[in-house]
Amino acid sequence: MDEVILVEKQTRNGGGELRIDRDDRERPVHARVDVAQIKQVFINILDNALDAASPDGRVTVGVERSNARTDEKPMAHVSVANTGRGIAAEGMTHLFEPFYSTKGSGTGMGLFLAERIVKNHGGRLEAESREGRTVFTVSLPCEVEDPGLEALTPGRR
Repeated sequence: MDEVILVEKQTRNGGGELRIDRDDRERPVHARVDVAQIKQVFINILDNALDAASPDGRVTVGVERSNARTDEKPMAHVSVANTGRGIAAEGMTHLFEPFYSTKGSGTGMGLFLAERIVKNHGGRLEAESREGRTVFTVSLPCEVEDPGLEALTPGRR
């Protein structure tokens, strides 16, 4: 996630005006993922959040782990929240459909592909929106701590 945030800051006017906050209450969460594919998921989601944030708005990224019941694996939840006008109810019903976009220059493939990648990793991508706040949450099965796995939290491997 740190790499994705850094790329966004570098490609958007040097990042001087971007407000991306980290919620780092959790210790590292590890998951077996295709790193390139999951980075693309986070790029798509973070890019949309930054586009949708009001000019003086902010984007907050958080990672947490939920404990599993005995018949399930624990899950890593990565949330990307932004302040802004929100997504209309009509838009929410079409959000993960191919070629659906509310952007003038969008292809409508970013969230569609992100959801497919997350599902292929055994996870889910969810969105909730109301006036002033939108949150996308990527949930992926995670592992017990293992230094050989990719950490989803910043700077800790």
